[in-house]
Amino acid sequence: MTNSKKLNICYVTPDIASSKDIHDGGTTHVMGVAQSLAEMGNTVHIISKRVSYNQKSFEQICPNIYEHRIFRGMFMPITYRAESIVQRSTLKNILLSAMTYVYLRTVYMFFVMIHALLIIHRHNIDGVIERASSYGAGVYAAKLCGIPSIVEVIDPEYSSMALRNTDKIFAYTTSIFKSSISREKIEITTAGVDLRRFDLKRLDGTKIRRKYGIQNNDVVVYVGSLEPWHGIGDLISAMSYLGDNVRLLVVGGKKDVLTILRRLADEKGVSDRVIFVGSVDHSEVPNYIAAADVACAPFNPAKGSLTRKHGFFFSPIKIFEYMACGKPVVATNIEIVSDIVKTNNCGVLVEPGDPVSLAEGVDLLLKNKKEAQAYGKNGRKAVQGKYTWDIVASQLYGGLLDIIRDHDS
Repeated sequence: MTNSKKLNICYVTPDIASSKDIHDGGTTHVMGVAQSLAEMGNTVHIISKRVSYNQKSFEQICPNIYEHRIFRGMFMPITYRAESIVQRSTLKNILLSAMTYVYLRTVYMFFVMIHALLIIHRHNIDGVIERASSYGAGVYAAKLCGIPSIVEVIDPEYSSMALRNTDKIFAYTTSIFKSSISREKIEITTAGVDLRRFDLKRLDGTKIRRKYGIQNNDVVVYVGSLEPWHGIGDLISAMSYLGDNVRLLVVGGKKDVLTILRRLADEKGVSDRVIFVGSVDHSEVPNYIAAADVACAPFNPAKGSLTRKHGFFFSPIKIFEYMACGKPVVATNIEIVSDIVKTNNCGVLVEPGDPVSLAEGVDLLLKNKKEAQAYGKNGRKAVQGKYTWDIVASQLYGGLLDIIRDHDS
């Protein structure tokens, strides 16, 4: 993949530990976009979160990709946990959350902006792409240097002032924007997958089935974060309505959350049928998906404070990864997700927060193999044509080129 004009791009993502050694949705997004931009011939400088003193503050991590790591505490790592199953609303946590909220949007934003300014000058940067959770650090640096900027808005955690000052906005939905944000500069995009990691000829789910002794079982898989709004509790509960031959692979999650979910599985009487795999290397994720007959995305927006307020606003990477593996999807009937499933005819929709409905959707696909196989084929075809990081990167690259041409004219 090539382009006519090679750009030096600063990708401002200080809330993301974007090293190849770390695996989560944010990292997958940033690395996927950066690698695709680099393969187009561009040079990408990522400003990312440094998570330990063992990490270098600067290094080249891939051809044409350089990572500039900074601590969120500026000179030390700090922990800011997202909403989770184990978080409690104590006075201490509320005060810490409020202090962190202010710090990230003021002192830290200014600190990141200084880093961006230095990178722009030292590396002859042509344009800036910023994740909105940088709160304008990249936008203001670009504006001071007279170069274009684009903001990727992944969720409602953004600075309205930064969005008013950027040249273009890429987002998954317009529902999260305040009326003061110009709709003319917003372009709708999606998340994506790296199809090279999901090469159907190389996927091997049999070794996963052998590892867990489930060669003769019907297998359901869930991959990703275990935050409450992802609906994993509903999926575990749904197992009590499915046959004894069904096994659930839960891939992902930290020890404290897994402890709580194991307790739920015990309470529902399904602990012998739910396999908590925990975190695995990202390179192994495709094989775990390949081991399954059905893949689930049981999002439950009612379980998250932001999703309760704004509705569902994510572009679900897990669904695109399921589709890339050619697996039929059972997902909840919510904004964005329902459009993906309906438009591409790649699975069935069930009611959010309803374990019975979820179980019925899974059972339907397990009992109708031909229909499930057709959904899987449809999903794979859709991913190839619509949902790859190459496509997302091409949109961002094209956006920067358009702004540069407008500035030059």
